[in-house]
Parts: sequence; C-alpha cells; structure tokens
Amino acid sequence: MRIQDKDGNRLDTLDDWQAIHEPTHWKRGRSAYEVANFIVNRNGADKLAGRVSQVLGNRVQFKEITAEYEVRFDCYGKGRFHDLGIRGETSSGKSLFVGVEAKVDEPFGATVAEKWQEGQQTIARGKHTGLPDRILELCGRFQDGPGISETDDVRYQLMHGTAGTVEAAADVSVFYVAVFVADAYDPAKGEANDDDYIEFIRRAGGVATAHNVIGATCHTLNLAGKRLTTIYEYIC
Repeated sequence: MRIQDKDGNRLDTLDDWQAIHEPTHWKRGRSAYEVANFIVNRNGADKLAGRVSQVLGNRVQFKEITAEYEVRFDCYGKGRFHDLGIRGETSSGKSLFVGVEAKVDEPFGATVAEKWQEGQQTIARGKHTGLPDRILELCGRFQDGPGISETDDVRYQLMHGTAGTVEAAADVSVFYVAVFVADAYDPAKGEANDDDYIEFIRRAGGVATAHNVIGATCHTLNLAGKRLTTIYEYIC
C-alpha cells in the first residue's frame, strides 16, 4: 500500500506529513497531526480498513492513501479536499473509495445558510464567486426541488464532504469521520460536533447499517441515486 501526498510523493514519516501542512495547522492534539500520527505510528491504515470491512460486511484492501485528496465534481473552482482519500477494493472485486474527515474537536464550520450569505456578500462587493450556484446544486442532491430551505441549518462541510465522496468514481463509497480523542480534546465541542453530524444524517435520510459495530455510528444514505456509507468513530 502506498501512502503519498497529492503530488505522489511518499509520506513515510511525521516530518514528511508536516511538510505538506501549514505551520498553524500542524500541532500535536489537532487533527492534521493526529491523523498523520495515527497512520505513521499507530497502524492506522489497517485499523481503518478493518473498520470499513466490518461496516460493509465485506473485506476490503486499501491500495493507496493520499493526504489532502481533491475530488472535483462541479465547475465552481476547487473541489472537496479529503484529509485522506483512500483507494482500494472489496473482496468481491468492487472498487472502493473512502473519504476521511479527521477531527479532534474542530467544528464542522459554517451552516449552508451562512455559506450562502457569504457568497451573496462576495457578489455584493462586485467580486465573482460560484458559491451560491454550488450550494444550490449541493442542496439538490439532498432534497427534491430547488432552494436551500430544507438544508439551510446543516453544516456545509458535511454536505460537501459526502457529495465529494460519492463523486470519487468508485463502486463503493464511504465517508469516514475519524474523531481523535487527543489530550486537547474538549468534550463539549466534541458533543456539539456529534449533534451536528447526527442532525445532518437525519436530514439526509440516513438509515443505520445492518452491520452493528461497537464504538462507531454507521449509516447508509442515498445522494441523487448514489449509495453512500458513513462512519463516525471516536479513536482513542
């Protein structure tokens, strides 16, 4: 299995991982460091593969892990950047993509309504942005009909992340939120993230998976005709 950055350079050590991150993002106890340490020093790739195998009820093999993996799926600038983009296959021969969103207690960011307002304010200043159009297209994946009324208070990052997972050209798609309970973890912030995630899953029509897994919250949902499995797990 190859572990690399978006340019194809190998990531074998924490120093290699540090080099691809902004200094302000690289700090012990924060998500960038914790996910790198998990992969490099804690046999993280095998642990993730084991969990995905359990949830899918089908053994999987990871072939390539790319940090800061971009999936472009619309025409509005940069795509979705997964903290880890994992390519592999299932034991039944299907191609697999796992989009990993790493967290400690960092929030899921702005709501859809707040991102919409951000786009409108940019336009009002006379600058070009495709953000409002992107939001409308995203919302169309989660609801019937135009507009953002049904999804305006869910977290934009979760909508963009799940859409950017099912569009990664694979037979089997998994969106994996890995929450690292590091020394700096704030339980109140973590609980707020958990609430935001569960509300997103509820609004997106998620159904609990048939394969029960202790220690993880797992669902399947349908995004514009495409099946997605989601995993939300605390990693100590």
